Amino acid sequence: MPGVRVRGLVLVAVLAALSLLLSLANRGAPLLSAEKVTVIISSHQTTGRRSAWLLKSLQKYTSLELESIVDQVILVWNGVGLERDVPDVPSGVTVVRGFGSSVNNRWVHTIPHIRTEAVLNLDDDVSISRAAIASMYRYWSAEPERLVGPFVRATQGATYSSDELTKMPGSTHSLVLPRVLMLSRAYLVQYASPGYTELRRIVDSDEAHCDDLLLNLVAAHTSPRPPLRIVLPERSVSDYGSTCAYTPPPERNGPGEELQLYCPETDSTVTEWIDQLERNPICGESRAGSTEKDALVESAKHQVF
Repeated sequence: MPGVRVRGLVLVAVLAALSLLLSLANRGAPLLSAEKVTVIISSHQTTGRRSAWLLKSLQKYTSLELESIVDQVILVWNGVGLERDVPDVPSGVTVVRGFGSSVNNRWVHTIPHIRTEAVLNLDDDVSISRAAIASMYRYWSAEPERLVGPFVRATQGATYSSDELTKMPGSTHSLVLPRVLMLSRAYLVQYASPGYTELRRIVDSDEAHCDDLLLNLVAAHTSPRPPLRIVLPERSVSDYGSTCAYTPPPERNGPGEELQLYCPETDSTVTEWIDQLERNPICGESRAGSTEKDALVESAKHQVF
């Protein structure tokens, strides 16, 4: 049957041509890689501690140790007129720059470069281990519609808590912070969509630049599943910023020492409060020392910071 044979050959040729055309059409499109993540880090400083931390992190995430889990590293370089100051970065790092100084850049202008569905956003003063990345990926891949991270905060109406709840087991939370955050690429696409243009403008103009609030809002509008706070493996997070900024509290005696037990001096405002009470005891000079000390401790129990 020559006619059937010819038609069969024509069909094979057409399918081969279509396959070639699809291959050529998709050559410029991003290929979403499974079981790998894209790491996004934003920065703008070329001097000081942060620049050193940044270089150390970039070298780590582009190392052979992590190549099986990290698809690529994207450095978002913020700041007007700072393009020429981008530091030398390891090969394999994609630098996104030239879009001004905006925290929105990491969610908007990185999209064309992302080849994975899983995205890991990190601040430039924090570093996490391979074990931490793998742990976050396991939780995220089970529920990719959720934002996943170890640092969280709570909101109650218009009140925004700065407590990251790292020492409050069982406490509820409202949002996951971008400091260490794994999320789906789809949320970046949604964040960058026209429907959120005005809110992105507010993020840029507001003094606090709360892109964390907007990102969690985008996720809440998209999925009913709440953000997921996870506890990462021991010693898997290096928080350079908090560690290097820590100042040991002063050594105290008497009432001040007792107050430290109830109000740990993790904040300068607490230190100032205890200093003030030591200088001007609330019980007056006429009271005995033991009574004064007891009254100060009783007062400390009711302080809220």
